[in-house]
Amino acid sequence: MSDTIAETKYGKLDGSLEKGVYIWRGIPYAQTPERFKTAKECLPFEGVREAKKFGGICPQVASLIKEGQTESEDCLYLNVYSPDKNGKAPVLLFIHGGAFVFGSGSTFVYDGSALAAKGVVVVTINYRFGPFGNFNFSFLNDGSETDGGFASNIVLHDQATALKWVYENISAFGGDPDNITLSGQSAGAISVMGLINAPSVAAYYNKAVILSVFPGMFMTNDESIAAAKRFMEYLGVSTKEELAAYPAKKLTKKTGKYMLSSGHLWGTQEIRLVADGEFLPELPMVSARKGNDSHVPILFGTTDNEADVIFGLPFIKKEAYKEIAYMKQYNKDILPIIETRYTDKKNLKKIGTDFQVKAPTEAYALAHAKHAPVWLYRFCYAPVLLNVTGVHAVHAFDLLFLFNTYNKKISRLLFPFSSDKKRAAALAERYQNDMIEFFKTGACTWGAFDGEYTTKLYGSKTGGTEDEVETSVEKDKEDWVRYFANTVK
Repeated sequence: MSDTIAETKYGKLDGSLEKGVYIWRGIPYAQTPERFKTAKECLPFEGVREAKKFGGICPQVASLIKEGQTESEDCLYLNVYSPDKNGKAPVLLFIHGGAFVFGSGSTFVYDGSALAAKGVVVVTINYRFGPFGNFNFSFLNDGSETDGGFASNIVLHDQATALKWVYENISAFGGDPDNITLSGQSAGAISVMGLINAPSVAAYYNKAVILSVFPGMFMTNDESIAAAKRFMEYLGVSTKEELAAYPAKKLTKKTGKYMLSSGHLWGTQEIRLVADGEFLPELPMVSARKGNDSHVPILFGTTDNEADVIFGLPFIKKEAYKEIAYMKQYNKDILPIIETRYTDKKNLKKIGTDFQVKAPTEAYALAHAKHAPVWLYRFCYAPVLLNVTGVHAVHAFDLLFLFNTYNKKISRLLFPFSSDKKRAAALAERYQNDMIEFFKTGACTWGAFDGEYTTKLYGSKTGGTEDEVETSVEKDKEDWVRYFANTVK
């Protein structure tokens, strides 16, 4: 058998060997899905299937990076990067972000080659999102369906199917099924937070890395049905048959327009994941408070300026003020904190970072730390170009260092100066090694997060060249975190 052929439970896959790394692209982890229904298990195939090209990606409601991938509802594919097909390496299953409106596992940012060269088997996946994965149309079922009908949480069901596939087949690619890290960033991190609160997949992973998560991006079943009905009204449809027959391109385009017309957070509140009482029994923050989430080690990561690109750029400053008004209206219990902490121009940009990401992340970490180990890091480094433009260590910037893709394609334009390039290379080495340690052992090299709020700072918040470990938090920030921990769902 060729050294690039991996034999899975479904059949043989022929990948490629590229610069010492084995890569299999475009592997189907489920059958071609039916719209709004959960995916079905792969069918076995005969012979050897070529796995050298990326598979289709979910139709994009928006798109920041054009790389020529084929957009299709037939998008349930994954990619594997391995250091040694015959080894038993730790596994990273990474779920891409993109606000549930764009993205794919084949985007160059998520190239797993560098991590694989350091001894990690990396898996990236595509899944359905936006109109194809986020709306809960299950209320349209009438009980006559023999296949379960329309489902809620298609996003999570697809990802769970991929996770199960990886658990059952990754040994064929040199991965250890008993050492799988489930990870994602932004929408991918929200997904991971959902999955670690879903009992049906608990056996398929051992730890989690959750990067730039928005813990509030979940809604109740009733809220999700109301959101689906609003969307159907916008589309001008009222039946399952009309939804199933709606042209994909038109559906995608309409979704973008609908979200932009929906107000708060550019419509992202309309496509939150769902505590449906079945796959996801309850809202993750509630589940964590009760100790009902998965008792696995978790590493949370944020960037120091998550929301600068939204709240700091002049041409969307008006939207930032709208968001602040929304926060004040619906969070009156902490109005004094908002009023005193976010008054000048500099702190205005921090409210989105703190309110949407940092405070609720630390609140979840406090709850999880009561029954399993938790670590936190904050990525503070930004090159001169980002600092000059005013966005600093912005949302998703740490991904370029996790996958060592900061020097590839358009990313390299962020580092025009030799001093930045040298510092980025050194930081990437330190950061990546720390992450690999967690993938291998489920532990970090700095102190666990606890009542002292121990947090590793990459790049130093004071602008120094070395990393720091922070072990304190401002009093009003602590009050805010505990507010989220005790009251927010």
